[in-house]
Amino acid sequence: MLIPVGLFGGPRRQGYRLTRTIFTNAIRVLSGLCVLLWASAAMAAAAGTSGAGAVPSSQGQTTSAVLPSIEILSQQTKLTGTCGGATLDLNTFINVDSQASADVKLSVPGIGVIEEFTDETGSNVGPFVGVYSTFHILSFGGGLPPNTPITITLTTFTGHGLAGSKTFVSTLQFNCTTGAILYLVSSAPGAAGAEPIPALGDAALAALAGMLALMSLVLLKRRRIARR
Repeated sequence: MLIPVGLFGGPRRQGYRLTRTIFTNAIRVLSGLCVLLWASAAMAAAAGTSGAGAVPSSQGQTTSAVLPSIEILSQQTKLTGTCGGATLDLNTFINVDSQASADVKLSVPGIGVIEEFTDETGSNVGPFVGVYSTFHILSFGGGLPPNTPITITLTTFTGHGLAGSKTFVSTLQFNCTTGAILYLVSSAPGAAGAEPIPALGDAALAALAGMLALMSLVLLKRRRIARR
């Protein structure tokens, strides 16, 4: 038995419509996945817990000309194996007079602040301008699981005992097992560039590239079918 084939209502036309519907839905799904990837990167950066792909921008070089200020440098050698809570030394650049002080805070995601103290930096070393590689961070008791990210925030004030105005904030997040720096930013409050730019990790970028390539193939195939 012969099956009629034509441009209107025949099997060929119905097959074309079905194929076109499948391709259209595929493009919508792929577009949605791309949007979700970018949104997840922005949320992780805004939350301050992703950045696995962030690299410190100042390899030992200071960015602060603010007086007073205490800046955490990117070259650190005492961060490895600190999950147990032992005292550690930060490599910093200090630019203070004899009056400045600093709020030193350690925190962990899901737990909150695990240690906080005031450092009378001006009274102890000021006036001082230069690299200070033995900025002591007090013991916090330990007991953290391996690979826990610890965040250290140094906030500099103009006066003794955290009096006066806040002039500089330096924040470091690192892996307490490996010592790898996950996040590092230093800036005067309100300064441009204080927030990190959301970024996709290597795996997400590879996935996004694959999706874009697949979308291109789908569009090309759709154009070929439309010409028939």
